Amino acid sequence: MIIVDKAVKREAFKMTMSKIWNTKGWLEFSDMGENKFLIEFQKEEDRQKVTRGRSWSFDRWLVCLQEFEVDLSLNDVPFKNEVFWLQVHNMPLACMTQEVGVQIGKCPGTVLDVIVDQWGLGWGKFLRFKVEVDITKALVRGLFLNFDGNQIWLQFKYDRLQPFCFKCGIIKHVKKIYTKMTSVRSDQADTHQYGP
Repeated sequence: MIIVDKAVKREAFKMTMSKIWNTKGWLEFSDMGENKFLIEFQKEEDRQKVTRGRSWSFDRWLVCLQEFEVDLSLNDVPFKNEVFWLQVHNMPLACMTQEVGVQIGKCPGTVLDVIVDQWGLGWGKFLRFKVEVDITKALVRGLFLNFDGNQIWLQFKYDRLQPFCFKCGIIKHVKKIYTKMTSVRSDQADTHQYGP
């Protein structure tokens, strides 16, 4: 499913994704309406390559992939989880480990991988991990880490993040009309806690 509020050009989507995925076998796209497609792969290795390469985008919009479940109709498939690479900035070097990465990664979603060396340590400006996120909920911007008696703000940066709502932080939501609350000062009414 392509997460966008307008109809996409079906043929352009099929041609573009076929070229990007560059599969060894054939691909079959079946149009299921509302920017939904059933995609069949001739070869299992191609399906695995596409699944491992998530997240994908078309015309800058998120392509949410969901493996087919035989006990659900296409209308019942939730299309609510997607995989992203996430960077955690401002971490103390002593915390840049596999174990800490798994614990921190539980905050935004389900951790699939943490990039560390053979000893389980991460090096560099940030710790990077792959996480499955519920795109119907607000993106987690970061969290506080208690370390050595201090609280440290760890900032999250999502790689290749597609457009999302800067007001509520949700990638996939029904169009909402936001009203200014009377309790909010007029100079703060248009501020957003999310940004590029």
